[in-house]
Parts: sequence; structure tokens; C-alpha cells
Amino acid sequence: MTSTYFYTCGNVLTGFSAQEPIYGTGYWSNYDPANYHFPPYFYTGATSGSLDSIVLANDGYGPYTFYWIIVNGECGDSLPVTVNFVYNTINAQVFYDYNQNGIKEVNEYGVPYTNMLLMPNNTMSSTFDNGMHIFAIDTGLYSVELLFDSALWTTTTDSIQYINSNTPCSSDTIYFGLFSTTNTDISIMNQYNGVAIANSDYTYNMNVTNYGFLATNVMCTLTFDSLFSFSSSSLPYSINNNVITWSLDTMLPGQNIQIINTFTSPDQTHLGDTLILYYSITSDMLDVDLTNNSGISKCIVRASYDPNDKQVVPMGVTEHGYVLHGQELEYTVRFQNTGNYPAMNIYLRDTISTALDMSTIQIKSSSHPVSWQYNADREIVFTFNNIMLPYEDEDESGSQGYVTYSISPYAGLADYTEVENTAYIYFDLNPPIVTNTSLNTYVTVIPMSAENISYEPAINIYPNPAITRLSWNQDLQTNRIRISNLQGKEILSIENPESNNISIEDLSEGVYIISIQSGKTVKHFMFLKSL
Repeated sequence: MTSTYFYTCGNVLTGFSAQEPIYGTGYWSNYDPANYHFPPYFYTGATSGSLDSIVLANDGYGPYTFYWIIVNGECGDSLPVTVNFVYNTINAQVFYDYNQNGIKEVNEYGVPYTNMLLMPNNTMSSTFDNGMHIFAIDTGLYSVELLFDSALWTTTTDSIQYINSNTPCSSDTIYFGLFSTTNTDISIMNQYNGVAIANSDYTYNMNVTNYGFLATNVMCTLTFDSLFSFSSSSLPYSINNNVITWSLDTMLPGQNIQIINTFTSPDQTHLGDTLILYYSITSDMLDVDLTNNSGISKCIVRASYDPNDKQVVPMGVTEHGYVLHGQELEYTVRFQNTGNYPAMNIYLRDTISTALDMSTIQIKSSSHPVSWQYNADREIVFTFNNIMLPYEDEDESGSQGYVTYSISPYAGLADYTEVENTAYIYFDLNPPIVTNTSLNTYVTVIPMSAENISYEPAINIYPNPAITRLSWNQDLQTNRIRISNLQGKEILSIENPESNNISIEDLSEGVYIISIQSGKTVKHFMFLKSL
């Protein structure tokens, strides 16, 4: 008897093609009641070309294998029978509707990282760089709801759309149109590895997105640590010492541009050193939200490392990870298949601290298509279905993946509230891999003596980067201004400044911290001094 291939849409197995009649008993591979719900044993009578219908209650993609134990009433060798599960799909795309006509046109870009809710599955997912997300469904009636910030966006299509998927193996496409109610909002986000392997290539990616309503010209800069050696960039650039500049002309509304940069990490004599990169963008139009225009990244030089880990940005100050109240946290969970066979499905389980507001979760980016949901126990589950992640010896770079998301704290936290985060990574049915635990501590004032400061610049200093003068736009009585370097060494100090700006002409090019004291309150901001 030969191997037989079953194909099914949804989760009902209805037929096959075989060279002889089958009458037997067997079991499903990958059987696990908590995950797949396959019946442990299967009994059927059949003739060539047909099989009694059976509901498999499958929760994921195939292929899965059924092994016959008894064939035609006689004991014999187990025969593998492969079942490939094929689902109906909903292709949902969110696009920037430049002419506001509710129709997706060729020159209208997808809007990335926008949340959508699939019902009745109660599955929340985010769009990728092209504004698309694909839902795998069975037959039946479904709805997809676009979840968006009405303060920034207005829809040009229905925000809830319904799909009646009656035909097996069908595919439906729906579009959600958005346009911005603001003038211009340019955003920059980074995708990077928190570990730099000594004497190896280091990739640092930046995504620049125009979330605004108008086309604009954008200038992007990246100041990299002097221990890095710059190798290449995916876009034309100019470079002056360790500052790289890109001119992104005429970014259309909704357009996303990725800049891929490659560096060479320092040698093993710098093991344990922290390398810092500072990125920023400016627009030739009024930008209504400056909080997403710059940021700082840091990585540690290593010679070898565990690829399955948890990173948080900002890392914060000292081993306590001090950050100011209200600071959004951005988590990245990385994974790598170090086994000897491709991983079919990968699950990440991540329990969120009670100090963080679950309603503020935003998926920033991921290496592969991912769906996610959270339960009443404050656990987020990220599911990479049918990822087929190769193993390390087969494809080292392809064996890795990640997901990045952000979340904000609740207001009114007590000082020294600690936020810990640990992720559990499941490769198929293997035991979980437990990542490191990240730590942040929320405080009102970060200690002035703290070293290795690493948090993002705020919106109330400008311009940033600055050349000759630095100003702050807070209407407050300023008692003291202090400028220090990233090691905490004081560079400049002024008591009771007479205005809300300060000369920085004498500073060397680089990244600094300015501390502004008003009464008993001290605020700390990071800025870049350019030449």
C-alpha cells in the first residue's frame, strides 16, 4: 500500500486518492490534547477514492501525519498518510487614501502596524510594512474591525467590514482607507540587535514613515558609536566622521522607507563595552508630533550569545533600569532555531506587569507574519503559524526571528515601581525556552549621579540635533541648567539662567544630557550636538 495525501479546507477531512481500499486503525502524529485536539485514534472503512468524513478540530496549519496501525484488518507496518490543511483567508489591507475616495489605488501606500480585530475569533493582529494582514479562517460569517486613533486618523471606508466565507478554499480581500487629520507626522523606528558580535557584521535598520496628510521632504541622520566601522547603506547617503545623513525627498502620505545599514563590530578587546547609536529625522513642514522623531539605541559587544532573549528600550539608568513616569517601553523578543529540523509553529508567551496598561499595546514590527491575543491573566500569546523556520546549520540568518511591541504604564504609579518582563518561547511541542528578565523602575526624578544614561529625548527641547543654541519650551521657573556627557561627567552648569535657551557652541560633536531643575523637580533630556 502506498502513501496517501489528503487535502482539506477548514478542518473537515472529506476525501483522498489511494491505490487500494483501506480499512484500519491508527493515530495522529503531533498529538497533544492541549494544542491540536486531534483524536488519538482513528477508525474508518473506505474504498479507493473516498473516505468517511471526519472533523479534525485542527488549530493550525499542516502538514500533519496519520500512521496506520492495522491495515485491512491485519497488523502491519505503519503507513504515513500526510494531511495538508488549507484554510480560507481574508486579505485585509489598510491604506492611506490620499484622494479620500474610499478606493485603494496604485500610488496609495499601505499603513503599517495598524491593529485589526477578527470576530468571532477575537483575534487581534497588526498590519506589516505593506499595510496587509492575512487572516486564516474556516467557512462562516466574520467581521474585521479597524482599530485606530481617531485623534490622528479618519476613515474613508467602513471601519467594520463583514465577510461571509461560504466556499471552501476561498480568499476574500477587504480594504480600509485612512487619511490623517493632522498636517505632517514623520516617524522613525529602529530594528536592531542588542548584541554586537565582535569582528562581525552588525545590521541596523531604520523605518521612516509619513503618517501625515501632506507630502514632505525628510532629512534623516544616524550618529553611530566611534567603535563601529561603517560598511554600507541601502540608500544614498553622505557621511561626516561618525554621522550619516540621508535626504528622503517627497515622502508621500502613508509611505514607509526602510534604511538598512551595515557596520563592523569592534574586536574582542572591547567585550562588554556598550555601543550607542542616536537617530533622528526632521521635516521641511510643521511636524505635529515630535515624540517619534528621534531615539537612542545601545548594544553590548559579545563574542557569543544566546539568541533567544528579551530586550527593552529604553534600558534605563543603572542596573535598576530607572525611567521617568509615563515612559513607554518597547520590548523585543528574539528567537533562533538551534535544533536540527525546521520549526513549523512558534509561540511566544509573555506575562505583562500589572503596572502596564494592556490597552496601549502596539505591535511595532516582526520578522514573520504573526497573530496575537491576550487573556485574562495578562498573558500575551504571539503565534507564528506555519513559519517553517529553518534550523541554524541549514540557514543561520534565516533561522532567526523576532517580534517588537510597545506598551505604556498606568498613570499614578508609586515611585520605584519595578516592571519585570520574561518571555517563554515554544518551538512546536518542545519545552519552552525561558529568556532573560528585563527590569525597569519608574521614578519621578532620575538620580543626577547615575551613569550610563539611556533614555529617549523628550519633545520640550529644540532644535534636536542642535548646532549653536539649545532651547526648551516649558513655561517654568528654571533654577539650574546642567549639561553632562553619557558617562555622567559635568560639562557645563548655569544657576538661575535668564532665558529659556543656552549656548552650546563650545561643545564637541556628540550626544549629551541636559538636566533642567525647577524647584525640587529635575527633568533630563538627551540631545545631539552637531557641527
